[in-house]
Amino acid sequence: MAADDSCPMKPARILADVRSVMGREDILGEDCYVDFTNPDFKMLAEAMHCKGYRIEKAEDLILTLEEAFRQSVPSVIVVPVDYSENMKLSAHLKEVCRKG
Repeated sequence: MAADDSCPMKPARILADVRSVMGREDILGEDCYVDFTNPDFKMLAEAMHCKGYRIEKAEDLILTLEEAFRQSVPSVIVVPVDYSENMKLSAHLKEVCRKG
């Protein structure tokens, strides 16, 4: 959706990136025969006359959110997630359940 200055709303959209699908393949031990990559959502937003941001450090999130809400056009904030942490948590929870 391209920027529309006539819209007073500032909806928030959360995009799960495709690596979450690949993470599920790892958990289930199944290969779905796909190899996804993500577009550069920051550049994609800017190409549609929106404001794009990319979070590099956790401490930048609050300031970036505040700046995004001050914009007169929609904003997209890219927040990379390390899905390998999900695998560690899943392994830990399995161990806890086994002991329980």
